[in-house]
Amino acid sequence: MNVDGALAALGLAGQPDWATVRRAYRTRISGHHPDVGGRSIDAAQINDAYRILRDATCEGTVAIPLATERPKPVITSSTQPPVDPEELLLVLADAAHTVGHLVFVDPQAGILEVVVGEPPGSGQLTATIGERTAEGIPVSFTLEPLGSEPCEPIQHVVNRLMQDLPHQQRSEFLVQTEEDQSR
Repeated sequence: MNVDGALAALGLAGQPDWATVRRAYRTRISGHHPDVGGRSIDAAQINDAYRILRDATCEGTVAIPLATERPKPVITSSTQPPVDPEELLLVLADAAHTVGHLVFVDPQAGILEVVVGEPPGSGQLTATIGERTAEGIPVSFTLEPLGSEPCEPIQHVVNRLMQDLPHQQRSEFLVQTEEDQSR
């Protein structure tokens, strides 16, 4: 995301002053935060937009660069740019409700944890996202049983999760699954 995209994500244009940027950020995040029913991917985009504007203005000490001073994006092909692993993790987090209850997300570490099933047949699904390769972005899923009964097979859980993703993001993943037998 560039400065123009960050301004648009906060509903701003031109060269707003820092107080206006902060107000717009607070307004947007208060309505889109997951704690108030918003989607984690929307909150992440709002936070990213604020960070970009904060960095571009040295935390509000300099004006936002004029549009004519900003570098223009270079478009090299008609295909979508590759999605980064951190963004894909947030897309997974947003879809986690289809298989269970999201309990942990760490975008920097590339880890997501979801409790699936109901006791006594519940389990913890962990997704670990690796660095992009030429083939795509590797994601490894493990399913650790939490109850006394077996939980749903990992392949079923992962298939349901992946089906809820938009096709472009789904096609970026190189999925590996393994059942965690530790108890």
